[in-house]
Order: sequence, then C-alpha cells, then structure tokens
Amino acid sequence: MERQQLLEHKKRVKEAAHKYVEEYNWILVPTIIGSPTSHIHYKQWRLPETHPEYQPPPSPEEMLGWFDETPPISVLDKRPVEFFDIAAVTGSMSGIVVVDADSKEAATEARMLGLTSPVVVQSRRGYHYYWLNNDEVNQRNKVGEFPGKKGDWPFVHGLDLRANGGIIRLPPSYCSDKLNKYVWINDFSEIQDDKDFIWKPIESGRFTAPKEQRFSEEEIAELRKKNVIVVDFTGVDFSDKESTISMIESGVPVKVGSRNHTVTAIVGELVAKRHPLEKISERVHELMSLPNWEHPLDEEEVERTIDSIVSRDRLQNPDAWDGDNYKEQTPEVAPVKEHRQKLQPLITNENLDELRDQIGDQQFIMYPALTLPAICQVYGYSGHGKSLFTAHLLYAACVGKDFGVFENRKQTRVLYLDYENSLNEILERMENLRKIFTGADDNGFAIYTPAMKDGTVLTLDTEQGIKEVMANAENHKAEVIVIDTFRTAFNGFSENDSHQWAEINRAILVLRNAGYAVIGLHHANKVQSSQSKTGAVTQLGSEAGSTAQLNLLEVQMRVTQIYPDTEAGNAEAEETKGIVDDTGWEALQKAKRKKEELYNEEYFIRTAIKVSYGKVRNRTPAHRTSYIGFGEAQDGEPVVIASTPLRKRVQYLVDMGSQKATVAAEYNLPLHLIDEWCEKKLEKNDTVETVL
Repeated sequence: MERQQLLEHKKRVKEAAHKYVEEYNWILVPTIIGSPTSHIHYKQWRLPETHPEYQPPPSPEEMLGWFDETPPISVLDKRPVEFFDIAAVTGSMSGIVVVDADSKEAATEARMLGLTSPVVVQSRRGYHYYWLNNDEVNQRNKVGEFPGKKGDWPFVHGLDLRANGGIIRLPPSYCSDKLNKYVWINDFSEIQDDKDFIWKPIESGRFTAPKEQRFSEEEIAELRKKNVIVVDFTGVDFSDKESTISMIESGVPVKVGSRNHTVTAIVGELVAKRHPLEKISERVHELMSLPNWEHPLDEEEVERTIDSIVSRDRLQNPDAWDGDNYKEQTPEVAPVKEHRQKLQPLITNENLDELRDQIGDQQFIMYPALTLPAICQVYGYSGHGKSLFTAHLLYAACVGKDFGVFENRKQTRVLYLDYENSLNEILERMENLRKIFTGADDNGFAIYTPAMKDGTVLTLDTEQGIKEVMANAENHKAEVIVIDTFRTAFNGFSENDSHQWAEINRAILVLRNAGYAVIGLHHANKVQSSQSKTGAVTQLGSEAGSTAQLNLLEVQMRVTQIYPDTEAGNAEAEETKGIVDDTGWEALQKAKRKKEELYNEEYFIRTAIKVSYGKVRNRTPAHRTSYIGFGEAQDGEPVVIASTPLRKRVQYLVDMGSQKATVAAEYNLPLHLIDEWCEKKLEKNDTVETVL
C-alpha cells in the first residue's frame, strides 16, 4: 500500500478504536494489516494476578496512545509499528462472545442452530455474530472442524466461537486479500446492555461428536503424506483423541521440549483440512494461549513454521493449489448456446381491451390491503405485533373471513416463513387462531420454521433457495408467501445497503412475477422523543434501512402499539416504544362495549395496535388508519376487538335507511363510491351482520 492509503487507514482505525475503547470498554490488540497475527503478546493478560508472568492489559490511555506518541512495539522485529489493524480480546476481558461463520454455508447453519444475533460484521467470505459475555460461565473457544467430544459445539466447517482465550478482528481492519475490509452490518449498540443477548452456553451432548478414531500405522503413514504429523506424547494415553488439536484442547500439557514439534503438527493438520490460510496463525495462537501450553513460541518461529508447511504442501499437492491459496472447487459450467433474441410481447392500444378481458379487474384477497399478485410490507418495532397482526390477517383470508376493517374477497392459501419465533410460540399462536376462527377449514394456513425437526433452512439469497421456497409454496398450493422477517431470511442482511435491498427486491420480484402475493415483515428504526399532553412519549421511526426497499412496494403498513393518555399509559408507551393514542383507544373501547352487549360477556384487551399506511401505489378512500385489540374473554378464550370493513359499514347504514349523502359526508367518501358499493354486494354479505 502507498503511504497516503496507509495514513487514511490509520485515521479510520483510530476513530473506530476510540469508539471500541471509550463506549464499549473493549481490550484491543494491534495486528498486522490483513492478518490475525498480533504485534504484541497478550497471553499474560489472562493469567491469574498471582502468576509470576502475569501482566495487566493496557489501559484505555495506552491503547489509544498507540495511534499517537506511543506506538506499539512489535514482538516480530522489536520496532515501533506505525500502521496496523485491530482486534478485540474476546470473552470476559472485553465482555463479548463472537460466533465466527467463515462462509455463507456456515452462517446458514449458525442461523438454523440459533447462534446468530442482530449485531453482525461482514468479512470477505462470512459473518461475525456478536453476543454479550456470560460472566457466570468460563466459555472457551470452539472450532467447528475440531468440536471435541463433549457435544457442546456443532461439527460444522468454518463455524467457530471466539470467547475466553481468543481474539476477533474488528472493522475497519483489512481482510487477508488487503482489498476488502471487515464491515459492521448492524452496530454493537443494537444489543449493548440488553440482557436478552447474553451468551447462553451450549449443554454437553446437544450435538453428536465426530466419530472417535484411533490411528493405525497405515493411517499415520497416509497422514504423513498430507503433512499431518501424529505426535507421540510419551506417557500420555491419547488413544481416544482425534488429533493433536483435540489433545491440546482436552488439557494435554505442551512442554518446552515439544513446542516446535507440536506447532508443526498443528499447522500440518490445519493445512490438510484446508483451514483458511489467514486464520492458521490465529488458531495456533489460540492453542498456545491455553494454560496447559508452557511458554508459547515466538511469533517469528510460528510464521516460519506456517510458511514451511504451506510451501511443502504446494510442492507435494500442486493440483490442490491456485497460486497462493487453496484451489476452489467450482462446478463446470455448460457453454451457452447461441440463439436468436426473443421478441417480447408488448402492451399497445390495439391489444389493451383483449388483455383486460384476459386478466379481469384487480383481484383482492383482503381489501384494501392485499391483492393477488402483490408485494407488501408490514413494519414496526420489535414486539409491537407485526407477526401477530399478519398471522391473524392471513389466517382469516385462508378461512374466508373478514379481519377487522380488512374485507375478505377471496379465500386463499398461505405459506408463512417464520424465521424468528420459537416452535412453542408458533404452536400457541396457531392454537389461538383456531379458537378465534372456529368451525372453519384452516388447512390453507401453513407455517414453515427452521425449528422443526428434520427441516432445513429455506433461504432467499440464492437461486436455489428461491426455487426451494417456490417448490414448497407450490406443494402447499399457496397463493401468498410471508417472509418474517427480511433481517433473518437473508444472510448478513445490511438494512442500509441499497445493493443488498436490490438483491431482496430481485428475490421478491421473482416470487411476485410467478403469481404470488408476497408480504415481507421488517423492523422500524430507533425512536425519537416527543411530548403528549400529559407526559413524554415516543415518536415513530421509519422503516429501518435504505429507501431502496420501497421501490417495488404496492402497499406498506405500519403496526404500532397504542396506549391511553393516562399516567400508566404514558409510562408503558415510553417503555415499549409505543404511542399514546386516545382516539384509537376510545374507538377500541367503544367496539369492545358493543361486542360485550351483543354476546353478554366481558372482554379484556391485552394488546392494542394501530395499523396505518405508508406507501400505497393505488391509494383509495379505504386506505385509512384502523385499530385492532387482541384480548381474551373471562374464560381465557382469545378474542379480537375491531371495526368491521368500511364497505360493509356503508352498506349496513344505507340498508338501515341512512341517506347516501349523509353516509358519504360522515366517512369522507365520494358519493359515486357509495353507489358502487351498494350496487355490488357480495353474496356472503347478504346476511345480516353485526357492524361495530
């Protein structure tokens, strides 16, 4: 790199370091640019204070001083280092635990196993998921290729855990190619001080440990051909161990006389298993930092060993290498046959009437929110009821019922992709839906969740993933596909990246063009403070991320929890990021009283939401804010409190003798729409209905 580029990099690293040290209280390590190799020793920081070799970690002033008057002195050449990357010491020292997925496949496994968090860093090939350290547990590092025998970590290549004894490289450090950088997708402040994201250790026996093996003389000879050296620790029974690395992690001591031999065995083993080259040094240092390893080798000796083993493997296995890196196995691509360009059909005045006759009028499933096909978005804060609202809306569509102001005009079938809720939460919701919509054929509503036994992860960020989703939708004969949520359905999703939204838009456009109505659930931005007449409440944040997400939307709905303008209501609104809305609250209370009089029983509203519209491509007078209350009766049975569809209210009032002009004025509707609605009653609306 040229000096000017290095100076700019140093400036960005310094700015990031100030944030990591001053806001997050992390302990940093300076590393070689594009490498995990540290310029300083840090093993001594983790020793007990009574240990003769113990050294305290650097103070915040010392770490930030690296960028100014007191640069770190590299143990590699004993000289001050002006330009470097940074890493954080993981575990209890910095208060973080990081799941390191080194590929998209490893990230998919991590998500399926519940190991991902909202805080994500993107590397060149994978993702880092940050958790808060659990101070009650001494969580050690884990490596997916060598998970050990306890069954407390999955056997997944490229899926590692950085905890006590490890370090994790931080943005804006360079990746090994020195072109790409580590980048925050979602900042650590998303979970800082949030107890819901404290790392929960995995119980022993959760995963099946790799099959035990004992090396025969023939196997040892074969391993030697691959530069894997089976080390004979005199006096130690290692017949039940799998590898040198497993032995060391299980506590086998590494004394001064065997250090070089052991490092050679470790590096040979890692290279034979095609461990990422840029992570070999980091892995060796992790093992040398264990308490059973006496006096780690110098950095120079470690790097010399790595270079030697890698060079030897290149000579002995030239077909497995592509220049300075492992050769990637890529499928053969069939040559594209030349063909004449297809002339696409166009819409002109000549065929306009014919096309209208073919497709008919716009087909609504739930008027006015959902047509077929369509692309819709439901967004709001976490815990405000996005999933609750969407599930009720579409379950009603599947059984041919109205839901609140949303009028069912076509019974349908739904494939609901739920990536976030637990299996127990999903079952409870389905049970409640069945109780609310009693006596109906509800087999059209189907939920997919990766929590199901024997299931796999359906993703939408690959061509194959989209095909699998469509195959499952076709098998269920679904017309509607729900994605709950975008953040979890797409690996490493960055809300602020317009290019990643382009990928999401491409995926949902494929589904829409195949004839499906697609509903995506998304989170809202952080709130800002505002003032009600009796106290401070919160203002709504917009949908999180780039405005590119709005490009294809036909209807966008916002779900927000509401509260009465009382002291208790203001306090709950502030705590939950909800809003105080006396108008909506009173409307629900009025609807509740009518329903109580009709059925002669008392109801209790547990969750009240406001459903409002953002972007609507073809806005009509029916696209107006509505309120829904989710509650229960005295016997605990679930109940929904809401107004009836606007069109039915209009029809009811006209049928009861109200003048059309009066109704039009009351609901602020054009008179021609009143005439149209009254002339075109649906058959199922001919029966007398209770209007709330």
